[in-house]
Amino acid sequence: MKHVSGICSALIVAGLVVANAAVPTQAQAQSPVAEPSGNVFEEFAKEIMSGIHSTSRNQSPVMNSSSEKAYLKKDYAYIGGKKLRFAVWPFHKDKIPIAKSIADGFNDRLLAALLKTQEGNIEIVARDALKAIIADMSATGALDEDDDPIAALMAKARNVDALIQGRMRLVEGGLSLGYKVARMDGTILAQTARVILPLKAQDKSTLNDLLTVDQAVSQASNFFADNLRDISEVRVGGLHYQETGLQPPFAAFFKDRFVTALQAAYSNVLTGRSLKIKESRLMRELDGMPLKENKFSKIQSSYLLTGRYWVLNRVIELKLTLKNPAGYTLSWSGRMPISAVKGIRIKPAGDFEHLRENDGLGPFEFNLTSTRGRNPVYQIGDEMTLLLRLGEDAWTYCFYHQADGKVIQIFPNPHFWREFKSPRLAGGKIHSIPGKKLFPFDLKVTAPVGRELVKCFGASRDVTEDLPRDLRGRSLKPMSRTRVDNLSALFRKLPYAAISEASLVVTVIE
Repeated sequence: MKHVSGICSALIVAGLVVANAAVPTQAQAQSPVAEPSGNVFEEFAKEIMSGIHSTSRNQSPVMNSSSEKAYLKKDYAYIGGKKLRFAVWPFHKDKIPIAKSIADGFNDRLLAALLKTQEGNIEIVARDALKAIIADMSATGALDEDDDPIAALMAKARNVDALIQGRMRLVEGGLSLGYKVARMDGTILAQTARVILPLKAQDKSTLNDLLTVDQAVSQASNFFADNLRDISEVRVGGLHYQETGLQPPFAAFFKDRFVTALQAAYSNVLTGRSLKIKESRLMRELDGMPLKENKFSKIQSSYLLTGRYWVLNRVIELKLTLKNPAGYTLSWSGRMPISAVKGIRIKPAGDFEHLRENDGLGPFEFNLTSTRGRNPVYQIGDEMTLLLRLGEDAWTYCFYHQADGKVIQIFPNPHFWREFKSPRLAGGKIHSIPGKKLFPFDLKVTAPVGRELVKCFGASRDVTEDLPRDLRGRSLKPMSRTRVDNLSALFRKLPYAAISEASLVVTVIE
C-alpha cells in the first residue's frame, strides 16, 4: 500500500441527507481539501492500462462457444478485436466516509488521466452517458445500493465492456483509495495499488457541532418524529462500521438507545399516536423476487432502520436511515467525539475486506442474505437461515468462516451429493440454507462471539471437477487457511467460466 502526503478529505458533518423527501435541511460545513501531491491519478491510470494489456496477452478468452456467448447476453469487444469500452462506476454517497462531491472529483481525475494514456483500442464511456443509464436503472428499481453493478449494467449498457470501480475506506493514517477493472464477464483485468490519503486535522470551527451521545439520540429521534408523520412501525436493521458489515458493541449501544428514544418521541397521549418496534425480517412471500432490504413489509407505513458510521480524526461520523417498501428514504447524520463513548468498543477487531473485495464484480446477479437481512447480528444459540438468489442458473459453492477461525464448505456438501449430480441452482428462485435438499442440517450459532462470514461463488458452468478435491463439497472437515485466503483467485482462474461472488457478514454476540 502506498502513502501519499499532503492530501486531505472532506468529512461528513452534522446534517441531513434526504432522498425522495420534501423536508427541511440544515447547512453542512465541509472541510477544505488539499491538492494531492505527486501524480496519484496518473499512476492509477498507468497501472490500469498496464494491467489490461498484461491480462489481454496472458489470458485466453473466457468464451469459446456460441452457447457461452448467449449465456452472457452480448458479444464482447475482446472477441472481435473491436475497441474496449470502459466506464467508471460512481461512488455511492451512503457508502463512503467523505463528501460525494470529493469522491466524484477523484473519479473525474482518474478519467482525465486515462484519456491521456489511452491507446487506439481503448474507449472511455462518457460519465454523463453512464449517469443516464444509472438514473434509468434506479427509477425502474433495477438498481439499489446493494446490487451488483456489472450485473445491473448487463441488460442496460450494451456499449460498456468493462467497469472501473473505486474502493475507499478509512485506515490508520487516512483514507485508502484504489481501483479495480472488471470485464463484464467478471474477469479482473487490472487492479491498482492502494494509496493512503491523509485526512487534514480538523480546526476548531469543525468541532463546534459535535454532539454528546444523549444529544445525538435526541436530535435524531426528534428529526424523524417531526418529518415522518405516516410511520406506524420500525423494523430494526443493522448499524454497521464502515463497509465491514460488522456491528461492534457501539452499534448495539447506540441503536438500542435511539430506538427507545424514537418510540418515546412518537408516543403521544393526546393524538393517540404510537410506534411499534420489530426486528427486521424479510417477507416469506418473495416468490423469487430480488432479495432487497425493503422487502420486509407490504405496509407503506412500515420503515426499515439501517445505519453506518465511520471514525475520522477521533470523531464518530454517524448516519441513520429510515426507508419504506416504496423506496421513500429519510436520513439523519451527526458527529460525536470518541471521548463521549467510554468503555465501549467502537471498531471491530478485524474484518473480511480481502475476502469481499470482488463481490459484485460478476456478470449475473447474486443475492446472498439472511432472514434477518444483510450482514445481521445473531446471538449464541440462535438458528440462522441463509437466502440465495441468482439472476441466472449457476453452479454454486458456499463456504462458512466461523468465529473460531475454522472454515467449512456448506454447499455442496456430502448429503447434497447423495441426492444430486451437480450444484446447479435455478436462477430467479430463492434457495434456503438450511433446506431439506440443499443443506438438511441446522445452522446453529455457537461460541465464541466474534465475526463470521458466508462466502459464495456462482459459476456459468459446472466447475466441480476443475476444483481441488477439498473444494468439491465431499467433506465437512475444516479447510486450510491458505486455501481460504485464495478462494476468489482460484475460482476466477478457472477456464471458460464466468464467476460472480457474494458475501454475508455475521456478528455473533452473547
